Amino acid sequence: MKRYTILTFVIIEAALYIVFMTMDLLPYSGSTIIIKYIGILLCLLFSVLCAFRGGERLIPIALIFTAIADIFLLVIDNYYTVGILFFLVVQSIYLFYLFKETGKIWIPVRIVCLILAVLILWLTGLFNGQNLVAGIYFSMILVNMVMSWTYGKNVPRLFALGLTLFVCCDICVGLYNLYWLLPDGLYAFTRIGMWMFYLPSQVLIALSMIKGKRQDERE
Repeated sequence: MKRYTILTFVIIEAALYIVFMTMDLLPYSGSTIIIKYIGILLCLLFSVLCAFRGGERLIPIALIFTAIADIFLLVIDNYYTVGILFFLVVQSIYLFYLFKETGKIWIPVRIVCLILAVLILWLTGLFNGQNLVAGIYFSMILVNMVMSWTYGKNVPRLFALGLTLFVCCDICVGLYNLYWLLPDGLYAFTRIGMWMFYLPSQVLIALSMIKGKRQDERE
């Protein structure tokens, strides 16, 4: 991947980020949905370009499902369970990617996290179909994030950082949906924080393919 292509991608994403963050912070500004979704599609496009140049092919597949999930969660703003299911597919692909790079799955840890997620939902009275899917998804991305940092020699740091920001986004989403428990200031932050973390997470995951390409070339 040529430097100017990488630089162009980063500059465009940064410009989109500044625009929609500014609009989200301003009262009574217009909709930022299209701007945000363009940012996600650009991540997908960049990852596909990297894949054609010898980069990791699993990440573009994951970003395809990410874009589909955002159709439901962002563009349509409906059928949330379906959107979360697509994000579950995304994390399943990232799990396969981590297994390919590290040879590890951490099955016992994943089972424990899943049981804890179900117990928390049950004890808090939040247990339903949609929240169950969300709990399964969050337990998976959380373990994926920890794995990505644990095996730093095998997994690009940009990928690990991207998953970390992804988790931060999901925490904001979860808290946003528990609005009745939050003080006004924290609730306002979660509304902004979702995309403050989300687009950078996807950009970093896409950029992590550059390192993957170099590794392939060395091999």
